[in-house]
Amino acid sequence: MIIEPDKIDLLIEQYPNGVPADALFDALGLPEITLGNTIRCWRKCENWTLADAAQRLNCSKQLLSDYERGVKLPSIKKIIEMAEIFEVDPIMWLQYRLKDELRLNGYEGEITLTKIA
Repeated sequence: MIIEPDKIDLLIEQYPNGVPADALFDALGLPEITLGNTIRCWRKCENWTLADAAQRLNCSKQLLSDYERGVKLPSIKKIIEMAEIFEVDPIMWLQYRLKDELRLNGYEGEITLTKIA
């Protein structure tokens, strides 16, 4: 899926200090903020196909698809590598991964990670 630039441009105009994640996810048709949806969101924002992203992320298309669908969770090391490639702070992605893992194990509470350094 290629993102319509108009949707993203409108969001940027509407939110000049940073587009809220939920607004961006809604524009991309993603249902909720999870690590998999976050990876998919960044991939789509770069207009990368699954194959393009898998090559850049040094993994198979199937594995990347599994990450995006939440079937598998990437290791902490892989999350940091992916965050560097997408040029984002890995703290949020690590928090999403932890929430996804807890959710998969039946925990429904809230958690918050704080960057110390």
